[in-house]
Amino acid sequence: MKTLSFFAGLVLLLIAQSGAYANASVSNDFGNFKLLSVTHTIAKANGLRSAMGVYIANPANNSGDHQITLKTGDIILALNGRDVKKPSDFTTDKLAKETGEFINYKIWRNRKVHFLNLRKPNSIVHETSSDIDVLNDEVSFMLGAIRCVVTKPKGVEKAPAILLVQSGNSGPVCDVDEGNTYRQITDNLTKKGYVCMRVENVGTGEYMDQVNANSVDVFLETLAFEKALKQLKKYSFVDSTKTFLLGHFTGGKISQLLASRNNVKGVIVYGSSSSTPSEYLSNTIRTNLINGGYGQEQVANIMKDCQKIISGILVDKIKPSDFAATNQELIPMMRKYFKWNGEEDLMGRNIAYIQSLEQMDSWMYLSIMDTKLLVLHGSADTKMTDNNSIKEMVDVYNFYRPGAATLLELPGLDHNFAKVGSLKKSYELEKFTVPGKIISLPIDDVVVSSIDNWINQLNA
Repeated sequence: MKTLSFFAGLVLLLIAQSGAYANASVSNDFGNFKLLSVTHTIAKANGLRSAMGVYIANPANNSGDHQITLKTGDIILALNGRDVKKPSDFTTDKLAKETGEFINYKIWRNRKVHFLNLRKPNSIVHETSSDIDVLNDEVSFMLGAIRCVVTKPKGVEKAPAILLVQSGNSGPVCDVDEGNTYRQITDNLTKKGYVCMRVENVGTGEYMDQVNANSVDVFLETLAFEKALKQLKKYSFVDSTKTFLLGHFTGGKISQLLASRNNVKGVIVYGSSSSTPSEYLSNTIRTNLINGGYGQEQVANIMKDCQKIISGILVDKIKPSDFAATNQELIPMMRKYFKWNGEEDLMGRNIAYIQSLEQMDSWMYLSIMDTKLLVLHGSADTKMTDNNSIKEMVDVYNFYRPGAATLLELPGLDHNFAKVGSLKKSYELEKFTVPGKIISLPIDDVVVSSIDNWINQLNA
């Protein structure tokens, strides 16, 4: 009788709840979502203290175990910091008017508050291809998840795999259009027979419950790539004994750290060296001034001020805003040569990230790595004009592992794998680049063929 009473009570409860859900106000203005105003009954059933937000009854895509999506049962509490009170607050037209490509949602799921960063409905790009298989996935990290895209050769049961480790200021690399530089290179490598993974930098693109990008340092970012590498090796279609890292710019430094504590078959770096940011900036600014036609005395005077900035912010770890407050005469230099945004960003990234790069011990990572290294350098790369620092990285690694490092010079290629012809042409193109925007030229086939040939030699 007690069992019968329990089930009878449960049925009555479900009937009561279904009636409460049915009587809630409904908006069908957001695609195939059924949105309900949260009543006291809905709030109580979901463990919410009071009636607030909008309840999702039946989204078009429930996405199984994926976390980075809106799901049935989610209660949307706020978007971009503003409370959501009724279904009409959450329409396609209103979301399209939000600034930027992404919207940050505060949601109630499984009796906890979570934060989702998702593309606006009118900015969604679903990567597809008739030539390769595309898996839209995510990497569990910290208490949430980060978006990733995995591309796989069609009809292949097991294949060697490459994890892309992109530049720290690359912007989103997943669910991007075909012209995106990183998508171009991974798609073309997949057509050559490699499984490739792109994963977002922490706090960038689509994610759930991640640290704000302004608080991320390079070591936290390395942990995320390390988690992605381990996930990549576990896919049934990946030959885990043949995994490679492809690091671009600062991603090259992260790749060295990853390879020093993980087994990989090889590391490929492009547009990268083992110099510290202070060394890199000093050499790059000086070279760019000389190439820009400045006289010897002008270069010396400018570099004197730049060295003060480098020493104060990178070496002594003073916040840019604090440094500017006590060195106001150097503010124009900070803006022109270091892309200071007036707050705590330098060189396109938060200062915590830049200062943590200064702490990386690339020479130690090279001494620990036990794998093969391919260093690619484009002769028209304005971000990597110090040929000596690139050659030094190769020489040092060959000292520790004789014959393990190879340097390939790629004539006429710029920082983003495109053939522009010369350094002069690269500088000219940069003059017409809108700040914050990247000119996505077609990548040159020689990059993919060089990587493919090198890997084939290792696997032979």
